[in-house]
Amino acid sequence: MIGRPTRVADLTHRLNRLDVSSMKVLLNKVVPKLKLPPDGDIRRLCLQIDFLRSDVVIEDMNVKAHGQISNRLKAIRTAQEELAKYLPTLQDRRDHIGRLIPDAGTAAIQPFERLRDAVAVGEFAMSALSVLENMPDWIAPGVYGAAPRPAWPQYLDRMITDFRVAVEQHNPKLGWKTSNETGWVNIYLAAIIPYVTGERPTAGAIDTERKKRNKASRLRKE
Repeated sequence: MIGRPTRVADLTHRLNRLDVSSMKVLLNKVVPKLKLPPDGDIRRLCLQIDFLRSDVVIEDMNVKAHGQISNRLKAIRTAQEELAKYLPTLQDRRDHIGRLIPDAGTAAIQPFERLRDAVAVGEFAMSALSVLENMPDWIAPGVYGAAPRPAWPQYLDRMITDFRVAVEQHNPKLGWKTSNETGWVNIYLAAIIPYVTGERPTAGAIDTERKKRNKASRLRKE
């Protein structure tokens, strides 16, 4: 054991990348009784973790972009509402004055053109704003609300599966069921999650999440 489970996050949170040697060190500290897989299996596990880490970065980037889009969409809605107040009146005046222009002489042409251009700009803006507001959800999720930031529970199953594929065949007698916050799978996850998502859940929090999922899975089968 490596002391309190809350300290295992210190094993990876400063790493820039995982390799075979650093993963061996981590596994030896987290699970001393583990028979280490061959280097090829460990290397594949490191690659899978780094792919997952890249997915988290991409998702985080998208969330931040969505947040910026959502903020702009709020401004768009405000602008749309303001335009909707004035545009019908301006359109009515344009049409009315346009009918009078032939009798008004050349002095009225320039002011009328200014009014006509302003209305044209307003109509174009309303059309453009409508297009932006109706963007598909993958561009602006929820339109006015940013998507949640990536969180470790959504990647938990994938981390467990990748780890299990790498080590289970070499350690058939090790159990994989949840036990408590000192359970070795939970401690491994508490060590690797800071590297993947930057979050630092305790082994106890991970154990609680796994038990909740197992319970939900059993209820679905009943």
